[in-house]
Amino acid sequence: MSEASIFPYNGSNLFFKRLIPYIIVFGIVLITFSALGNADFLAIPSVVVLFFLCKWFATDHYPPVLLIAFAYQWLQVSVKVIYATLTFKTLQDVAEFPNEIVQAYLLSCLALLLLGYGVFSMLKEIKIYPNRILQYLLSLDTKKTLIAYLLFSVFATVLYGLRFTIPGLFQGIVALGYIKWTLFFFMFYSALKQNQYRSILYLIIFFEFISGFASYFADFKTIVFMVIISYLALYQIRHKQFFILAIAFVVFGYVGVIWTSIKFDYREFVSEDAGQQVVTVSDEEALGYLVDNVGNISPEQLDLGFRAMIDRISYIDYFASTIEYVPNVVAHENGKLTKDAIMHVLVPRLFNPNKAAIDDSKHLTKYTGVFYADASMGVSFALGYVGDFYIDFGPFWMLFALFIFGKCIGFIIRSIYRTSLNTFWSMAIMIPLFILLYKYENALIKFVGNLIVFWIVATLFNKYVCSKIDRYLKIQ
Repeated sequence: MSEASIFPYNGSNLFFKRLIPYIIVFGIVLITFSALGNADFLAIPSVVVLFFLCKWFATDHYPPVLLIAFAYQWLQVSVKVIYATLTFKTLQDVAEFPNEIVQAYLLSCLALLLLGYGVFSMLKEIKIYPNRILQYLLSLDTKKTLIAYLLFSVFATVLYGLRFTIPGLFQGIVALGYIKWTLFFFMFYSALKQNQYRSILYLIIFFEFISGFASYFADFKTIVFMVIISYLALYQIRHKQFFILAIAFVVFGYVGVIWTSIKFDYREFVSEDAGQQVVTVSDEEALGYLVDNVGNISPEQLDLGFRAMIDRISYIDYFASTIEYVPNVVAHENGKLTKDAIMHVLVPRLFNPNKAAIDDSKHLTKYTGVFYADASMGVSFALGYVGDFYIDFGPFWMLFALFIFGKCIGFIIRSIYRTSLNTFWSMAIMIPLFILLYKYENALIKFVGNLIVFWIVATLFNKYVCSKIDRYLKIQ
């Protein structure tokens, strides 16, 4: 198979061109509010970063996994700057650790740029022919794509329930479960493009959304992101689609505010005050509790929930605290965290059962000097991979390290694509990567480990399983 037939990138920039007017309007609004307020114009770096991320990853005939993943990280870096600008405040006014918050924000903007360009630099030359996608799509049996997705979902759910019984294979089991979203892409694309079984598709999406609330962390957002990614991959994005997405964004944001308003009470209920991240009540009890509490939310709770959601999305405060603490109190680690992340992968728990568990909160406490409740208390707080690179290399060399890390991510993505059965499978196998890439708060040791394990699992899946599923999905 030639390299030109592997990767779903045809060099088209129509998607990006359609985004430009919205980015320009967004930038003008922020600059205007900044001029009318404190005139610090800190929002400008955020708009510049957004422009380049869209330029690199907004392309037609390409699942916008990287675009949405980087856009969410961009939101985590920029949301407090945007909020402060629109409310005529300074970034320090809305920050938990104001002393170094501006430096943390600017370094984070540069970090996203260099990481993103590192990924893009490994992928930009690879192209495909879109007509091959259509030809393959017409060969699929939509009913079989539905069945395959449902069967694999059941398999992944059962396997996930066994993850703690085989500690050495924990990451592998989780990574294999992500393949479910590859089959979701098949189902979504086939049902809508061939106009078959749409009602069943919508029912499955609704069930995934509702059932997501039954977990401790209420992981309802995953299915929302997967629908958005699949939708953007399916349709040529025009003003109508932007309008639909804007409505979806508002609705999803409102759901997020409601969830933020009640999530702490909800978690106490589902864990029965066990102090652990577990669900000890039935799904029916958990959902019933949610329904009862959603109906009783007051406007004051919604207001507090909105501000709490801004704090929850934003992830530069911990980084600001780290900059204040390292190297003033604790010295830079000179690559130790990066080395630990690599060694954590090279010596899996399967061969070292005594390997220490990762506790994000203890790591954060060590490098900020601020105590955070840890996993033993039922919660977890993470610093994020950018903060880890700062601890290792300082504010200058961390940027070089992030660029190299981005190139490594791009290499892994390209490698997975080169083992794919065909162009459509190469598109679909990219979908689960969103789960690995969209969190700015990913600890470096987890980021590297999860990425490597998924690389192995996806490669083995492509080599030994993909062709069998492909034969089943074809119209007889």
